[in-house]
Amino acid sequence: RRFKTLSVWLSILTVLNDLHHPAQGGLRRTRTIVPTFSYQFYPLNEDPLSGAADVDLTTQEVENAGLKEVLQAPGAKFGTWSLFDALLAAGQPEFVFTEPLGRSREVKTALSGLFGRFVARAYAEKHLGYTYFETLVRPLPKLLTRGPTAEVQGITRGDLPDWVAWNPSEQRIAIIEAKGSHHPAGPYEALERASAQAKRAWVVGPHGPVQFKRYAIATRWGIHNQSEPHLWVDDPLVDGDSDPELLAHIGQGIERRHYASLLKGLGHIELAKAIIGLTNAPPGVIEDQRNAAIDALKSATALNARDPGAPADADDGVSVIGAYVTRGAILHPEADLSERDRTRFEELGLKPTLVGIPRERLQNSILGQGDAGSDAVYAKLAIPNVIVDRSGVVIQRSRRTAEET
Repeated sequence: RRFKTLSVWLSILTVLNDLHHPAQGGLRRTRTIVPTFSYQFYPLNEDPLSGAADVDLTTQEVENAGLKEVLQAPGAKFGTWSLFDALLAAGQPEFVFTEPLGRSREVKTALSGLFGRFVARAYAEKHLGYTYFETLVRPLPKLLTRGPTAEVQGITRGDLPDWVAWNPSEQRIAIIEAKGSHHPAGPYEALERASAQAKRAWVVGPHGPVQFKRYAIATRWGIHNQSEPHLWVDDPLVDGDSDPELLAHIGQGIERRHYASLLKGLGHIELAKAIIGLTNAPPGVIEDQRNAAIDALKSATALNARDPGAPADADDGVSVIGAYVTRGAILHPEADLSERDRTRFEELGLKPTLVGIPRERLQNSILGQGDAGSDAVYAKLAIPNVIVDRSGVVIQRSRRTAEET
């Protein structure tokens, strides 16, 4: 239900942003201060920030997380990333808005939930090290890519947690629930509700529950001269099967679902189906399904992420499977944009952004080879207007948008 009105709220936020930064009004103000939240983590001995009083997230980190979340969420077909800068109080060291997010309770609740989800994902990526995310909707996903099945199972009735996620560096699985709040008393009530919701699902392997983290992340928004922003986290460990090989196989399933949901949102439907098939296929047909996924990858139209300032004949680009996303729509995955096209989109206030996954990275995921050989690929993307996240997803803004952010 939370996603039925997501596109509407994104459209509202786009209008709000335009009121602060009209398309013809030149570049946005440059923010040099990284905003923070007042921070609490339970239990303290598990805090990745070692008891820090504040936690920082840049607006670009939150906007990137929001863009990926909108693309991967079922039913959400529009994306925008200029959500926060226009609404934040300028020059403040904390993550505070210039005024309340709407006047009615319904609007405040909807926008708080939307922003809370984006901030929680950015926090989980940056500070908890989670790289791959699969949104939890029914029917719940199967995760193990070969051998006996593993899956997320619901425990009680009610709304499911937001994600199952995978941290490859620590070989750790997580169930994560995010809540955003505008409550004057703080985020405690939201954290309690998030903790209860996070307990409604677990990850089950062939011999019962596996070991995983169960995070509840609650955000309370700060309003300039009224209240300070808070980000609170509850982090209980759920004991279970901790066999490293089993956890790695489950993580591979989450990785593939992460890529498949993003590809589906970007319009690569057949490739997404083929990759999802790898997590659903019985052991006897895994090889056939892998070959089908490789064939679908070969057939997918690729776009070129490259430095727009480089000579036209320079061989410095990276082939990515993705699409251009604008503030109004996701373009057809075969629609490439020249630098002139991007400039025109910018003049119309549409902020075109290329979002995609390098072909080599997808091939490695299908074959179960991790990120082997990816360093050489990503070295070509060390240019100012390109961001590569930990999962290898490429986000390339136009030169003008990159300068603004």
